[in-house]
Formats: sequence, structure tokens, C-alpha cells
Amino acid sequence: MIKDNLAILSDNIDRADKGAPLNLKSLSGSAAKHRKKKRRGDLCSLCTFGVHQAQPVDNDPEFRIIANDGCWAEVQGNNPFRLFGFFDEFRTRHEGSGFTEITLHSEFVRSRFHTIPVPEGFVRVGGYGSDSKDILVDIGENELAVSVDRLPRDARFEIRCVQSIEAGLRRRQAPSFRAGKLAASHLPEIAASEWVRMDDLELLEAHLGRKGCYMVGLFDDAPDSSAFPESGLVYVGIASERSLKLRLKEFFVSATTHAPGHSGGCEFRRVCIPEETKRFLDWPIPENTFVRLISVACPKSKAHASAIHDLENRLIGAFAEQYSRLPLCNRRG
Repeated sequence: MIKDNLAILSDNIDRADKGAPLNLKSLSGSAAKHRKKKRRGDLCSLCTFGVHQAQPVDNDPEFRIIANDGCWAEVQGNNPFRLFGFFDEFRTRHEGSGFTEITLHSEFVRSRFHTIPVPEGFVRVGGYGSDSKDILVDIGENELAVSVDRLPRDARFEIRCVQSIEAGLRRRQAPSFRAGKLAASHLPEIAASEWVRMDDLELLEAHLGRKGCYMVGLFDDAPDSSAFPESGLVYVGIASERSLKLRLKEFFVSATTHAPGHSGGCEFRRVCIPEETKRFLDWPIPENTFVRLISVACPKSKAHASAIHDLENRLIGAFAEQYSRLPLCNRRG
């Protein structure tokens, strides 16, 4: 089946080169769910917590270190720049030995428009933006972006390094997203790779500098590449405007941290990462995560992008026809 889809892609690339109409797959109602959609705004996502009213910003925030003893520290204040700098220093110091866990102790938190009471007076910090003033906190089932300089000045942060053994996680080197231009020159116009572990992504560096589709799956062992679609497939993504390297890196960051930016990576984090793991700021990608790439050497044009997008639709459609569902992480566009 994969050969049939690649043949259709090759035909569409030829049509795009000649300026001829493309042979595109018509989307059914269910298949339309996975199409790329415009980023939806969340201006009123917190309205359930209270009146939609702008909250004040502390123009003279404070910060002080209460304790800093080895693998544990405690700080107080609402100065985002000094606070995030301390977080970065702590994480760097203990990156090789364990995983960083941060807890915020405060009676309430403030987002842009709402004051939200904190149950039991403490919440887990999921992440923070070094180029912004926001942190992510978990309140019930909601992950909220909260402005640090809107916190009370006596807000207290407890930071500790949880050793790898205690966390049940093993530190592994992040995959290499290096794209080899020389190696890519030896690939045909359309090239399909084998399945490789995400940790061994450097084996696919010849593909990474090109555009195309990428598939992510969870398998015990690398599946037979000719047997598509596999039941362990969890996501089919597309790189039609930027390179596969950039899209896979965005997927990896969103899947292994609390960072937004890639809908498939965020969905992978939601459904494929255990909840107890997400109490840390970051975590390794699961060892049974495999990647397969279909790369295309083509210029950046709307016709070529449509041909690549059509391949994505066909791959997801083939999976849906066989298993009567979309891949787990393609549920949201």
C-alpha cells in the first residue's frame, strides 16, 4: 500500500512541475478532522474561573533565595527574570543526575484576566518561558499560563532534583537533528526510509533537510516497512513549508516538555506520556518511539506542498480504513 501512495505522490510532483492539475484525495468527514487548521485563539479559555477582567501587574517585583542546599532549593517572590534565571541555573547544575521538579506554594494565581484560587495552596509547575513572564501550572485538569509578575510577592517556589533512579527515568542523549546535505544529494527525488528509533534519528540525516511526511509509532521492535499501516502508528505529520528536521524537532520538544508549538507533539505528550512523568520539567522520549520519513526533493511552491499534503491525507486515510479510527495523536488539527 505504501508503494501505491508513493506512486501517486510521484505523479503529483510531476504534475506540479508541469503546472498540471493534481490528483488529490477527496476528504471524508472523519478524515477532515486531522487537516491542518488555523491556530485557534484562547482569549476566553479561563472564563469559567471568574469575571473576564484584566489583572494588575506588579511593577516592582521581588525575589529572594530562602535556601539553596544541594539538590533542594526554596525561593520567594514574583520577579520573572531573576526567578527563571535561578531555575535555569538549578537545572543546568543537576541535569546530569536527575530531573527538576518545581512546586508553587500560593493561595492564588493570576492569569491575564482572572484571579484563581489554588486548591490546598500548592500546584505543580509544568514549565516556564525564558523569553516571557509566564509559567504553566496544573489546576485540576487545566494547564494554565500564569503571569509570574501577577503572583503575590510571598509566593514560594520549592525546587528539587529528583534522582534518575527515584524518578524511574533514565537520562539519554537527545536525538541528533543534523541534516546531511551531501548525503541528501544521493537520494532519489522521493525516498522512503526504514523505521528507526527516535534516539537513532541521525541514521536518517539524509532525509532531514528535505520536505515530506513523517510517521511516529510506538513499537517493541522496528516493524516491516512494507507492511503499512501498522497498528502502533500514532501520528502522521507533514513538512511542506519547512524541513523535516525543523518539524521533527518541534514535535520532540512538545512531546518531551510542557512547551506548546506542535499540536501532534502536545497530543503525544497528553496520550503517550505517563502522568507521573509529567510532574518534571522535561523527560526522555519513550524508548519504543520509532520514526519513519518520506522525503521529497522539491522547491517550495503551493502545488508541491499540496502534493505532500495529499500524501499525508492518504496515509491517514489508509490507517483509518483499516482500523476504523485515526492515529491517536491526529485527533486534533
